[in-house]
Amino acid sequence: RLQKSRQHLSTLLLLEEALTERKEKQADLSTQLNTYRIEHDALDNELEAFRLQQEARLKQQTELLSQQAQKQTRWAFASLLLSNLATLLALAVFFQRRVIRPISELNRATQDVLADNGAHAFPFQEESNEIGDLARSLEHYRKTSQEVEEQRWIKTNISSISTLLQKARSFSELGQQLMAALAPLLQIGQGAFYIMEPNGQSLRLIGTYAFRDRKQLNQRFALGEGL
Repeated sequence: RLQKSRQHLSTLLLLEEALTERKEKQADLSTQLNTYRIEHDALDNELEAFRLQQEARLKQQTELLSQQAQKQTRWAFASLLLSNLATLLALAVFFQRRVIRPISELNRATQDVLADNGAHAFPFQEESNEIGDLARSLEHYRKTSQEVEEQRWIKTNISSISTLLQKARSFSELGQQLMAALAPLLQIGQGAFYIMEPNGQSLRLIGTYAFRDRKQLNQRFALGEGL
């Protein structure tokens, strides 16, 4: 029995040593686990801090890029607006010089023609565009109207003078009435009307215009004789 008791004791001691060793190993393992957890948590914290840092940096860069994009958009819009304004200004100047001003001058010339003051030719006839075509058409109308008006003036005055001369009862009365009618039409300041004598060698005064003192005029003078 003592022998068996010793054996049991030895066995118990071995078991106790094994348990003690196991407990020590478990304690070491627990310590390692705690260390691992601490390191793991620290690594997680560092990763989280890195992620937050990267997110902040990315957000900052995104905001910076957004601001730059907005600035570039504003510059692009301003450039486009200035370009459009410059184009509109150029078009306005072009239309002012090539369309509005020529039409205005043609309109003024047309008003002069309609007011019987069309002594000058229409401008812009040398242009090879629609303005030139319009100017040439208006010039043709002006010349035609002027010719018609001149013919009407000539015919009207010839008719009135003929009617007036038909009422004359003598050469003196005919000459006086003819000078009185022709001088204002021809814008003559002074005038005298002579007829050939029957002998064909001398001229005789029969009518004057704007001569207050008719005695200063020779009533007759021979051909070749100075006035």
